[in-house]
Amino acid sequence: PLDVRQPLEKVEQRLRESKLSMKVGLEFEFGLFYYDSELINACEYSKLKPFGESKLHGLTYRDTLYLDFMEELRSRLTALGINVYSMEPEAGIAMYEIALEPESPLKAADNAALFRHHLKQLSREHGLIVTFMARYQPVGQDSANGTHVHISLYDENNNNLFKHDEDEVSEIGSWFAGGLLAHMKASHLVFRPTINSYRRLNKATGCPEEVCWGNENRVAAIRVIQSPSSQNIRFEHRCSGADTNPYLILALIIAAGMDGVKNKSIPPEMVNGNPDDVKELEKLPRTLDASIELFKASDFVKQVLGKELAEQYWLSRENELAAFKAWIEQEVTDFEFKRYFDGV
Repeated sequence: PLDVRQPLEKVEQRLRESKLSMKVGLEFEFGLFYYDSELINACEYSKLKPFGESKLHGLTYRDTLYLDFMEELRSRLTALGINVYSMEPEAGIAMYEIALEPESPLKAADNAALFRHHLKQLSREHGLIVTFMARYQPVGQDSANGTHVHISLYDENNNNLFKHDEDEVSEIGSWFAGGLLAHMKASHLVFRPTINSYRRLNKATGCPEEVCWGNENRVAAIRVIQSPSSQNIRFEHRCSGADTNPYLILALIIAAGMDGVKNKSIPPEMVNGNPDDVKELEKLPRTLDASIELFKASDFVKQVLGKELAEQYWLSRENELAAFKAWIEQEVTDFEFKRYFDGV
């Protein structure tokens, strides 16, 4: 019952029983730094030298070793049967992104686990260290590391069920979105599972803060991505950080969408501008404490993950929260020195 892979297996099995299939494309953002054993042993990670001196998006020559490193990674992943859709520098110091080719949900999660493992291994071989920490940059500066989940749903004839016409999402697609939004707050704990996860919440860097969806809107929690080809319309779920478990996030995301289809959930109107301009929107939880309480109270979460796994997960997160509070109680922080040392 504590197998984190099993809930996603069950979700995929229910899709097959309904004669449906799904493609999932995962994008991972991460930080790359030069390995320094002295700094790492002292836990002074913030002093590590970044791999790449520029923070310009898409600037592939910001480190002369970038292209060779990424080509070696692509080659290793290809040998494992994992195809890379794209790889690029992101908008932040030492920040990069890799998108894997869309696969079935379980295959996509397996590929994600292998990708992370081999990226860590290759980094060490090159004198580097990789981090999937959600925010290692100062708050309010640059982007922060996310995992963007691209989802499309197909019938037994491989027709994309999210497509209606050039301008609208299909009725099934809108129900699916309705389910995603209805269960987003309850599932939020798996999308943002650590203290650090909540430092990523910032629309200015493309990280959603509200429960909403929008057409090609990168500050909405669910972005509808249109395409000239009816087969390629998809939803991009933008909540998850890079510090998440791919099996759990996919199980809850897909189950939420399919619950919306089953119950014909009507979503709110799309947000096509800044969500701040729509007063009635619900806010996503801004603290680990709040996400834990919503998760614990959700029958949907227990149904998808199983009561044992759901309970084990929230207990692990409560332990994380307790560890942070215990640290705060024992530490005289930089905040206190800056504010009080010469101020009284």
